[in-house]
Amino acid sequence: MFQSFLERLFWSFGPLIVMALFGAVAAALMLRLYYCLRRKRIVICGSMNFARDMLALKNHFEQEGYGGYRCVVSEGTEEYASGKRVTNSESSRGKIERDLIRKHWHEIQRCDAILVVNNLKNDIEGYIGGNTLLEMGFAHILRKPIFLLNPPPHNPLFWQEIGAMQPVILNNNLGLMRQHL
Repeated sequence: MFQSFLERLFWSFGPLIVMALFGAVAAALMLRLYYCLRRKRIVICGSMNFARDMLALKNHFEQEGYGGYRCVVSEGTEEYASGKRVTNSESSRGKIERDLIRKHWHEIQRCDAILVVNNLKNDIEGYIGGNTLLEMGFAHILRKPIFLLNPPPHNPLFWQEIGAMQPVILNNNLGLMRQHL
């Protein structure tokens, strides 16, 4: 909301006022600030078993030519990726104590899209667990695009729900995201 106010203010008066007061250099700096604020924000979701993959994707987007994206992973992802499991964070008790579901909900509210890392886990291709399904539901309700790295699992319990959210299946082709953002 504040960001859209800044956008309107900037595009209505910003360049003229800044150029009149401070010249072209300040106007260029203000324009750069605006583009930094408008970088697409992607929340990367998935099982903590995929923590290394999630961090690799975050680094890929932020450092390797996808400068228009800022990526967020859930709290504790770095610890999981390094092998230092966060005590009880995956248990119900840990999720309650650290308020992890609500924290991730707030991240999804502020994002432009979510990217679900759904690799092979427990002999299930395209694994999507309970938390990830919740996060997809949050994004769907908020009308945020949902990207699946791989095709979803053929799980009779929630196959239809995933289909109803109309995720974009990337088949490991991250370039497809640009067409939808």
